[in-house]
Amino acid sequence: MTSRPGCLFLPNRGGKRLYYVNNRAELVCLDTEGFLDGKNDGPFQDETRKGPTDADIIWKLDMMKELGVYSETWRIHPRYWGGSGFC
Repeated sequence: MTSRPGCLFLPNRGGKRLYYVNNRAELVCLDTEGFLDGKNDGPFQDETRKGPTDADIIWKLDMMKELGVYSETWRIHPRYWGGSGFC
């Protein structure tokens, strides 16, 4: 896989969730309140920083591992559809 810096696509927001694709082809869902609410929401519990100004990762989808997508071929921009999810 070619090394690429940062976030490759524009993030998308739906409700209290922020979705983005990182340079490792992971679709990431964040809580827009972070740890300000004092809770670690979602199934992802491995954040190394959990202060009031830090991001709370809800879940990650490794698209290379789970979907067989590679950086040279993916063209994904997460879109949020109301309360039902994303595509």
